[in-house]
Amino acid sequence: MDKEKKVFLITSCDSSFQELNHLVSVIVKNVLKYKLIISERDIEKDGQILLNTIYNSIKESEYILIDVIPDNFNIAFESGIAYVLREEILPSKKILFLVPQYLFNENIVPVDITGIKLTPFTDINEYKNKILDFFNIKIIERNIEDELNSIIKLIPNEIRLSKIIKNKEIFMNSKSIIRVPKYNINVNHSIYNNLSIFIKNNFNSKIELTKIIISSNFPYLRGSGITLFSKVYNLIDNKFKIQLENPITIANDQELEMIMRFSTNSKIQYEDKYEFDYILNTIQSNTKIEGSFTIYTKIDEKY
Repeated sequence: MDKEKKVFLITSCDSSFQELNHLVSVIVKNVLKYKLIISERDIEKDGQILLNTIYNSIKESEYILIDVIPDNFNIAFESGIAYVLREEILPSKKILFLVPQYLFNENIVPVDITGIKLTPFTDINEYKNKILDFFNIKIIERNIEDELNSIIKLIPNEIRLSKIIKNKEIFMNSKSIIRVPKYNINVNHSIYNNLSIFIKNNFNSKIELTKIIISSNFPYLRGSGITLFSKVYNLIDNKFKIQLENPITIANDQELEMIMRFSTNSKIQYEDKYEFDYILNTIQSNTKIEGSFTIYTKIDEKY
C-alpha cells in the first residue's frame, strides 16, 4: 500500500482566510487525494506551543504551500523551517511560495525571501491556477471545478490582492472645529477642546484594528490625549500612538469614535486649518493604511 502523501499549508489562521484555506483544501483532498495539514501554531498544550508537531508535520510532508503574508512572524518562522529542511536535509521536498503581485508592484516583498523563487498571483482565480500548476494538474472533474468556482466567489479579492484599504473604504475623519484663544502675546491662558474623531469602515466586511498613529504640526500643549473606550493615550513626540492589546472589530458601515483632547494657549497664532496624518493597521491588511483629514480652527473671542 502506497504511503499517503501530505501537503503542509503555511497560511494565516485568521477567520478572514477561512474560505481561501478551504479552496486549498478542496484541491488537495478532492483533486489530488492527498492529506492536507494546516499549521497548529495556535494550539497550545501545557503552555507550550507545539513546535515539535509543526516541525514533524513539515518534515513528513512532500509538498509545502506557503501563502506569503508580510509582518507575520508565525508564517516566517514556519517558512524558514521548511526552507532549511529542503536545503539541508530533504532536497526532494517541493515548496511553493505564493506572493500577491502588489508586493512586487510596491516593492514590499519581505527582504528575507527576495532570493528565493517566488510565484506571484494577481487574483484568486490565478492563485488557484498556480497551485494546480505546481501539482501539474491539467484536468479537473466538472463538479470539483464548480465547487472551486463557488468558493472563489465567496472570497473578497482584497484579502490577498491589495492593501484592502483605500481611503474611500476605510478612513479617519472629523467634523469638529478646534476653538482657539484670541492671540495675545502677554497672556498664557489655556483652552481645552474635546473633538470627536471617527474611523469609518465602508469596506465590504469587518476589519480588526490593531494600531492607530496620528500626527500633525498642530501646536499641542501638555495634557493633549486621545480617549478610546475610557483609556487615555497621551501625546508622545507630537504623535498619538495607540497600540491595541486586543484588536477592535469595526463592522461594515460602522464608525469607531474617539475623543481627541487638545490643550492650547493664547500666545500662539493659529493657522486656519491643520492637516492630521494617520496610519491604521488591521489584521486583514498586509500593509499599513495611510491617509489624512483636516480640522479647521475658530477664534474664541472669550479668551
